[in-house]
Amino acid sequence: METYKRIIADRVVNNEINNNRTLEKIDESIQYAWNNWDADIVSTYYTGEKPELPTPEFIENWVDNTDFEADGYDVEYLKEQFS
Repeated sequence: METYKRIIADRVVNNEINNNRTLEKIDESIQYAWNNWDADIVSTYYTGEKPELPTPEFIENWVDNTDFEADGYDVEYLKEQFS
C-alpha cells in the first residue's frame, strides 16, 4: 500500500480524523460502503453478527483499492498531506 494510503487508513481505523474534511469525506464513503455493499462481500470481514462500524481490515482494503483520482480527489494533495 502506498504511504499516503497507509496513513489515511491508519487515521480512519484509529478515528483520528480531527475535523479534517478530506478524512471526514473518506470516512463517510467507507461507512456508506460498509452499510450498502452486498452482504456477501462485507461479511468476509467479520464473523458472527455484523459490527456497526467497519472493521480495520475492511477500511484498509477499501483505502488500498480506491482510485482516489477517479473519485475526484487531488492525489498530489493527499500525498503531500498524508506522507
